[in-house]
Amino acid sequence: MKIALCYYGLIRKLDFLNDLQENEIFDYFISAGIDDVKPGNIEDKFKSSNIEQDRDIRLEPILHNMRTAKTCYHINKVVRLKEQYEINNNFSYDAIILLRTDYKYSKKDLLKYGIRVKEVSDSVGLKPVCLVREQPLVNKNMMLINHDDLYVHNNEGANLHANLYNSLFLQKNHEKLGVNFETKTDAGHYSMGFLLSRYPFYIISLD
Repeated sequence: MKIALCYYGLIRKLDFLNDLQENEIFDYFISAGIDDVKPGNIEDKFKSSNIEQDRDIRLEPILHNMRTAKTCYHINKVVRLKEQYEINNNFSYDAIILLRTDYKYSKKDLLKYGIRVKEVSDSVGLKPVCLVREQPLVNKNMMLINHDDLYVHNNEGANLHANLYNSLFLQKNHEKLGVNFETKTDAGHYSMGFLLSRYPFYIISLD
């Protein structure tokens, strides 16, 4: 069992680095912005990394909240780093877990989630799979993800999640479908819900 832990977002503190110990099961990847935090040689902890000054990342905030754009941007980047590592080493991860840098996670739980996703993925074929903390809510024909700090995918699901940036910010598919992200502060919760509701995911919830 090999699981890719893919960290993304804005690095607000460095506590999460303490959990990145060498492990036969987990490999670590990151795409993140930095602001006031001085990460030092953070790249040494990861198989592959992309660290950028947050203020230098120029994106169009079409979902009102700039953090949503940067979240989608970093998820795209970190999944592509993971893919390139797979290509270079001629193998594929059994599960891909997208994680934020400002949360604490149990490795025991992450392994359990990864095994669950692999079991489901093996049974449903090429269908994209996503495990989330709780069952998504449905609001105006679109899903809302309340707890959006953890997504566990098979490779098909991770590929679609990485493409969310292209789908929203380049292809503007939400406009084609008449989807309006009205709530400024919750745009991220709705954009991830857009992903799960508009693509044929097999969704697993922990609740």
